[in-house]
Amino acid sequence: MKKRLVIYISIIVSVALLLMFGLGLLVTRSNNNEITEENLVQTTKIYAQIYNGDNSIIVSTDGDIRVTVIAADGTVLADTSRTDISAMENHLAREEIQAALIGTPKAVTRYSQTLGRDMMYYAEKVEIGVSYVFIRTATPTQSISAYLVKTIPLTLLI
Repeated sequence: MKKRLVIYISIIVSVALLLMFGLGLLVTRSNNNEITEENLVQTTKIYAQIYNGDNSIIVSTDGDIRVTVIAADGTVLADTSRTDISAMENHLAREEIQAALIGTPKAVTRYSQTLGRDMMYYAEKVEIGVSYVFIRTATPTQSISAYLVKTIPLTLLI
């Protein structure tokens, strides 16, 4: 009877720890995405405010933030990650561009063929004279693998 009780308690504690670990992963991932999105929105707004039609301001950025200027027809005019923008495909159908076009900008996460990793994108429509462009920023999504590497040994030890 005593052994059975110890086994049941051990199982319950193990399941509870696994649930807490899983929920911790979900909360961490959600928090990372919120922080990334907030940073992208602020960076995009700054570039949108200072953009005056001169693509030379989109030369380089600090950190992992990529900035792209996209014409109203979807043609890439400038991009911080590539010098040869002529080979880039039309961006008009991209979800973040469509959202900016209708006035409801939103962050979108997807795999970048150019950079070979998951990226979060955000774009805003910027009026330039009688036309407009889109200022789009992107950054790699923060992986939870670093969190896993730190927490799995601790969880196993507990």
